[in-house]
Amino acid sequence: MEICIDTATRYASVALSSQGEVTAEFSWRSAQNHSVELVPAMRLVMEQAGVQIDAIEAVFVVRGPGGFSALRVGISVAKSLAVGRGIPLVGVGTLEVEASPYLGLGLPVCAAVGASRSTVYAATFDGGLVEATASNLRVESHEELASSVDQPTLFCGEAVEGLADMLKKSLGDAAVIANSPSPTRRPAVVAQLGYSELEATGGEDPAFLQPQYMRSAQINSAKRRK
Repeated sequence: MEICIDTATRYASVALSSQGEVTAEFSWRSAQNHSVELVPAMRLVMEQAGVQIDAIEAVFVVRGPGGFSALRVGISVAKSLAVGRGIPLVGVGTLEVEASPYLGLGLPVCAAVGASRSTVYAATFDGGLVEATASNLRVESHEELASSVDQPTLFCGEAVEGLADMLKKSLGDAAVIANSPSPTRRPAVVAQLGYSELEATGGEDPAFLQPQYMRSAQINSAKRRK
């Protein structure tokens, strides 16, 4: 059995899964208090499922991008659990989780979550799921998000609900909006992506798993090094 942890933004979740299929989950809106709420949420899910900590055989955690403190809480707890119990740890990307349910529908998928009041973290996925590395992950203003699209695109993610009118006004029919209210990231997707990565790689070294904190300067620097 695996435990899935997502504290990338104010919408957080914890789930239990078996070979990537969710068996119990709990989602909530955190008032920037993940450090107080996460462990009790984990205990709640395990109690409701009748699962003891010894049954957990892997940890899947959303690594970002997202809120600085929020990500740090989730990844710290995930790493502590993995190291303490000697079990595999897998990090999955926030934007991969947002985009995954919409892939294969015949359109590029642009996933976006809030970075600040006026900017978003965004990545565009074409065809199959790809990792949101520095080559396609970006920090953009709301206007830049719209202007970066030059073909019909499906927009999804936590930030899109508040930007739907602007995207439609700027792009017309080229903007296809995923009508999904928050929380838009589903624990089932975290479980599926995490288990797929676990099978492919066996997990990753907890010492090297770090929150994905991205800013415009970091992304531009990474692109120049390529």
